[in-house]
Amino acid sequence: MKIGIIGVGNIGGIFANRLLHELHDLEQLYLLDRNLDRLSGLSAESEKVVIAKSPNEVLSNCTHVIISVKPQDCGELFLEIINGKNDGPVVISTITGIEIKVISKNTGLEKIARIMPNVPSAIGRGVTGFVCSTSLTGREKREVERILLTMGDIVEVREKDLAAVT
Repeated sequence: MKIGIIGVGNIGGIFANRLLHELHDLEQLYLLDRNLDRLSGLSAESEKVVIAKSPNEVLSNCTHVIISVKPQDCGELFLEIINGKNDGPVVISTITGIEIKVISKNTGLEKIARIMPNVPSAIGRGVTGFVCSTSLTGREKREVERILLTMGDIVEVREKDLAAVT
C-alpha cells in the first residue's frame, strides 16, 4: 500500500507515525508539507518515507492520500489538485467543516472519506469518526477502515454528525 499525507502538522504527523509503526503492508509513505523541518525526523526514521515536491506527485503515486490541512489552506491546495492529472486515489480528509461534495467539486476527485480523529489517536487509543462517499467500493472502504484502525477505534457516522465524534 502506498499512502500519501498532504499536511504533516498535528494530525498528519500522528498519521505518519501510526502508519509507519502499525501498517505492516505499507510500501511507501509520501509526505508533503510547507515546513520541511517537520519531515526530516520522519524521513530519517524509515526508508519507506518519500518527501514529495507537489500535491500531484502524492496523488499520482499513492492509492490513498490523507489531506490534513487547515480549512483556510484548502482553497490553494484544491486549485493545485484540480489542475493536475491523476487517476483518482482514495482521499481521506481531516479538513474540518469541508464536506465531501465540496472537496469533490473543487478537486474533481470522487473517492473521498471525511474523518474526525481525536487526541488519543496519537497512541492508538483514539476514536475516529468517518463517512465515505458513495463512490468508494466495498474494498476501498475496508482499506480506509484499516488505515483508520491504526489510530484506534472507528465509528461510521452520517456526515452531518461527524463533528460530534470529538
